[in-house]
Amino acid sequence: MGIYYSLYEWYKPLWLTDKKRYVEEHMMPQFKDVVTHAKPSIIFSDGEWELPSADWRSPELLAWLFNESPVADEVVIDDRWGKDTRHKHGGYYTTEYTSGMQKATHPWEESRAWVSPTDTTGPRP
Repeated sequence: MGIYYSLYEWYKPLWLTDKKRYVEEHMMPQFKDVVTHAKPSIIFSDGEWELPSADWRSPELLAWLFNESPVADEVVIDDRWGKDTRHKHGGYYTTEYTSGMQKATHPWEESRAWVSPTDTTGPRP
């Protein structure tokens, strides 16, 4: 079973006013809670582009995930853990609204948002 996890919540007041507190008091505890209870085998993280991985505290969070969490021995993660990590770290790389990474030697996946046929405001596949 896999989960999607957005590092930030677009309109959460704490995110908008104090990113450091948001990461420490909301994102990190919430992520650990979700992983502890859902026990995902794969995690698609998103929303990383707002901060570098050090500000997201990703090294600390991923150390917990791979050393102490209940899925430490099996979990696979993507590469979205800070604006400095895409296509550099992770069990698989992600692309978005591109034609993929056909020449890559590292595992990758293509993600695209689903858009309703009646929605005229979003991107089209």
